[in-house]
Amino acid sequence: MGLSDLAKEYLASLPREKPVSCERVQQEIEKLDAPLFEIWLQFHQNYAGYVETIGNDYACWGLMHDDLRFSPPGMKPNSIDAHYDHHDTVWRIRCADAHPSYNFELDQHGELLNGPASSFDLYVEQSALYRHFCTSGDQPKSQFRFAQDDIARELEDNGAELIENASDQYQEYWIGKNILAVRDLQSSQWVRVVKN
Repeated sequence: MGLSDLAKEYLASLPREKPVSCERVQQEIEKLDAPLFEIWLQFHQNYAGYVETIGNDYACWGLMHDDLRFSPPGMKPNSIDAHYDHHDTVWRIRCADAHPSYNFELDQHGELLNGPASSFDLYVEQSALYRHFCTSGDQPKSQFRFAQDDIARELEDNGAELIENASDQYQEYWIGKNILAVRDLQSSQWVRVVKN
């Protein structure tokens, strides 16, 4: 499944720096004696160099960067951070120049720890939907804290519908006339509500 038009527009609006080549990334992974997963190279090919704004912070997507501008001191440019996660029994690779608290790591199946999201494509869809909702119309949008029981009523009152191409086994995205809500499926809690 390809990206939606909304996600393509979102990507086109992001600044993009010159990415490190996939060949260099592959060589660095091989030096680590780590397995090379095609999904990692596919991610790098598609998304390396895009710069996402996260509040007052930024993340430059990609597996390896010539310069690090957003990571904390101690991180090294032109290096790969791949490791085996013994708890989850999967390989993970850092996939953005960003503060580690944002959890930009892909696993060997292409799932993104940040979110979480079942793929980076899905993360892009979610980000595009969120930004589109927050910037459309003439009314400012604000995040709200609602009692969990009140959110279902708010969604119903606003004619909200499940957005399939932004939802997966981890989160559901619902959007209505004046509301966007995200439900974590593991806890069954609404974790983000934006309303105008």
